[in-house]
Amino acid sequence: SNKNIQDLFAKKKIVEGDENELTRGYGHAKDALKKVLEERRLDPQSFVDYLFDYVIIFRSILPEDLDLNLYFERFNSRGEQLEAHEILKAQMMAKFGEDQEMAQKFARIWDACAEFDKPVIRTFQIRSRPKN
Repeated sequence: SNKNIQDLFAKKKIVEGDENELTRGYGHAKDALKKVLEERRLDPQSFVDYLFDYVIIFRSILPEDLDLNLYFERFNSRGEQLEAHEILKAQMMAKFGEDQEMAQKFARIWDACAEFDKPVIRTFQIRSRPKN
């Protein structure tokens, strides 16, 4: 959840009741990163500087009926880089900042425009207008 992410970045201790897959994954990633930095004798600050200067992380909203394990396995095993339109989408979504509602609306519109087999308007549920 957003609260868990905020707590992690604020370096607050996650209480056992709030622990979930995200917080456990964060702990595993932190431990693995610490190990790699020590093994390769890398300066943690140089790594952080590189990460913030050259790496872009974006969230992709996937269809609910998609097999996430299979999707990740296929995407990861191909070793493919992101396509230009995916990078553009991430950069545009970043402009919404903390406004998750607007980012989700933008993502739905973007995804609707990406479906070339049907008109964009059919992607959205049409509400009937009042008669007056």
